[in-house]
Amino acid sequence: MLNHPRIAEIVDTLVSAGGGRVTYDTGGGGREMLIAAGAQLAAETRAPLTIVEARVLHSETRAFVRELQPDIRCAVISAAEAALQPAGSINGVLAVHADVLRDVDVRQPLLAMAHSADNLIVARHDYSDTTLDALATPGLVVRLRDLTPPAHRPDPVAVRWAPPTWRSES
Repeated sequence: MLNHPRIAEIVDTLVSAGGGRVTYDTGGGGREMLIAAGAQLAAETRAPLTIVEARVLHSETRAFVRELQPDIRCAVISAAEAALQPAGSINGVLAVHADVLRDVDVRQPLLAMAHSADNLIVARHDYSDTTLDALATPGLVVRLRDLTPPAHRPDPVAVRWAPPTWRSES
């Protein structure tokens, strides 16, 4: 997924901008872009990376970060754990998948975390919560159609039509 030119372009844009937001279609690699951009930005700024993600994805997320940037400091925490952090306790790069914002009890604590982070990267679907949108700029969009090659349409076939000629059989 990260080798796709459009995905690579978005990751590079997020890193060069020092953060931002990517809105993506389901299956469009949003989590991969979030983790890749966060890890690369943390490596380039020599800052710690904190990823807020669903608990079920923690081990997979840690493994992916180790594969991409094995030398960075990275913490993967749930939204509930993030909500327990003291205000202003997060520095470095904060990467948040907006699905965790479905829990209204974590929105304000995550907003406070986002304000204290040096860099913020957010990935979300069109239907996800927009609490962090104003802080996560630029906002980029990737659609599944951006990731698939255009369907090849065969060249039109020229048909020459002529009225039938009737022959009498005599």
